[in-house]
Amino acid sequence: MVRDTLVDICFRSGISAGKEVDIGLDGGHDKNLRPADMLLYSWDGGLDVCVDLTGSSPLTQTGMSDFAPGRAVTDAAQCKRGKYMTKCADIGYGFLPFSFSSFGELEKDAVTLLKRVRNFSMAQDIGARAASHIFNRIGFSIAKGVGA
Repeated sequence: MVRDTLVDICFRSGISAGKEVDIGLDGGHDKNLRPADMLLYSWDGGLDVCVDLTGSSPLTQTGMSDFAPGRAVTDAAQCKRGKYMTKCADIGYGFLPFSFSSFGELEKDAVTLLKRVRNFSMAQDIGARAASHIFNRIGFSIAKGVGA
């Protein structure tokens, strides 16, 4: 649900993006090749960027004694970076984790991506009024997904 919302936001902002794009990313250990959750075309200096969306719950941390706000999204993003960043680079793509929690927290790269989309939308004057609601739409889709 979050992926579909993010692709729709990009589309409405005039950003070329695809979902579940088969880029030939090796799943490893005899697993099938997996598609990128989302691909932003010519996003980073002309480089296509794979976006891996990851939802997590802060309540799944090892113990409440070491609980830290934002830790679940940061840990999930680090795990994805370690797993896919070099694989994507090897086949000529950039990589960006989009990590969010069931509480609506967003990892710093996800916030940076949404701000860049918002700024692009406002600069192009494509839905400039709607640009201010990008974070609300993502937050709503996270909440709706958790509720489902």
